[in-house]
Amino acid sequence: MGPVVTVTDLKGTSERRLSLIRDYLNTLLKVNQFGHYCRELGRRYHRDGEVFTRIKLNQDGYCRFYYLEPFSIRPPVMESNFGPFGWGVLRPKIGDPVEAYNYYDLDTHDEQVIKEPFVVHLKNNVDMNVKRGMPTFWACFEEINAMQKLPVVAAEGEKVRSSLAYFREWALGAPGELQQLNSMEGDTSASIPASSFNLTSIPHVNVEAGRVEDVPQGMQAKPPPVVNNAEELRIICELLAEVIACRIQIPLWMIKAASTGMSYASALTFESPATKNIEVEQSVQAEHVEEVIDRCLEAAEEQGSLPEGATDGIEVNVTFRSPVARNAKDENEVYEKQAAAGILSKKTWTIKADLDYDEEQANIAEEVADGKDVEKVLDPNPDPDQPKTASGQMKRELPIER
Repeated sequence: MGPVVTVTDLKGTSERRLSLIRDYLNTLLKVNQFGHYCRELGRRYHRDGEVFTRIKLNQDGYCRFYYLEPFSIRPPVMESNFGPFGWGVLRPKIGDPVEAYNYYDLDTHDEQVIKEPFVVHLKNNVDMNVKRGMPTFWACFEEINAMQKLPVVAAEGEKVRSSLAYFREWALGAPGELQQLNSMEGDTSASIPASSFNLTSIPHVNVEAGRVEDVPQGMQAKPPPVVNNAEELRIICELLAEVIACRIQIPLWMIKAASTGMSYASALTFESPATKNIEVEQSVQAEHVEEVIDRCLEAAEEQGSLPEGATDGIEVNVTFRSPVARNAKDENEVYEKQAAAGILSKKTWTIKADLDYDEEQANIAEEVADGKDVEKVLDPNPDPDQPKTASGQMKRELPIER
């Protein structure tokens, strides 16, 4: 599920105007696959360290917004990263606003300068004066590669060791048997210099994994040495996971993908550092989405898809789902007390319950108009002795045998 988008009229002048904006916004989000867009936003924000959202006008009156690949934003041909168009971002000097972005189309190999109002740029892990962002995992790139390689190297090593049936000891072999084995034909042979002028051919036998061979009399089969380093590898991976978790400031269980014990519950509480960090990132990404939607509404007004002045005083709010491990009963009690005290509105309460306020209000009004109000359905004078469950009702109606 994507974030919740709400529209508020700060002037409170016209409910019809607000309804018109909401209808247009619902269609806008639908044609742009808003849920997929928001899920991809968080992935790009950490993986690439930045997000470029392109806003493009369309003939149907609804803007299209989509992502531009970061490697497609580059300086124009014959320009370096140290000029005004450095790193593909046109900014005459530090402190000036960004004016345009240079986009290189990999399909057509054409360059296009896109003005700033039609590109919304979100940066991560850098200062405001820096033109481009930095990936979250850049600080632990070597540790992540090491964690990926260690299990593979260990598995390949075990494959090589398991393919050896045994090592033969030749010391106890009779001379005739040793000569016979030396003269045996192998699958392949290799020439090894015996002196400066002579080469000795040594036969090789390819031994397949799991093949059983008979040991000649007078010889002894010796298995390969058992290398059991699984525990050492586990300890190394644990230490690498702790380093990664420390550098990118997330709980260790997220790196290990282990939610056993109390790790999950303790990490996703209201006051935990992980929850606070996630909420801050959600607020930053929500501001990016709000900026994209605001520019789409402004473009729609300029195109004539919305009446002139329709967006004046309109505020769009984007709220992401809370990362806190929820206890619905306790939360509802808190919201009920806040609403009774007059510090929590019904609209905010609806949003916290993951419901759409406008849709629920329309449904309630429809139920009241159709005579399906919940209060009318309930019996105003219920029988206090009436059983509350179906099984209790059956026990009351069945005769008692004595």
